[in-house]
Amino acid sequence: MKHHLLARVCFFGAVVILFGAGCQRLVSNPKSSPAVSETRPAKSALCTANPTENATGARVYPIAPAYSRLPHLGQIFTAIDCGNRERAQQVFGFVNGIYTAGARLSFKTELTAATADALSTLGFTKTSKGKTEIWTHASPLTLDALETLKRLLANPQVYASLESEDCILCG
Repeated sequence: MKHHLLARVCFFGAVVILFGAGCQRLVSNPKSSPAVSETRPAKSALCTANPTENATGARVYPIAPAYSRLPHLGQIFTAIDCGNRERAQQVFGFVNGIYTAGARLSFKTELTAATADALSTLGFTKTSKGKTEIWTHASPLTLDALETLKRLLANPQVYASLESEDCILCG
């Protein structure tokens, strides 16, 4: 996917908690919605750490602090940031290179029309529960689609609104 570089900015202080140690690159795809943020933390021990095993026996890969609210997708996004697509596809829920565990994203505030359109384009459907917007994706996602979702969720306003993430077809 071709992107046009708009700016490269290093963050310090409170924003580091959100994006982990490293820089953030703002990119815009002229064929899509507005600029989104894409994290590219420096490679770390997270990139090579062995997975642990959860109570159900599934492998759990390390999650970068930037994705602390994403217990499932955060494993994939961390591997992507490490430049290791193969590792990303070893995360629980991948079958033959396709993520089959589905996703549910809950947001505490109404998303912008551009963000809602982007999620809809990826195949997410929206329901509301009070003021909470719940976006669900129950069909397989390619790694490329997950990379697009990662860039969308890296937008500071979108991530600040994120309440929770869960898989929906994970057993």
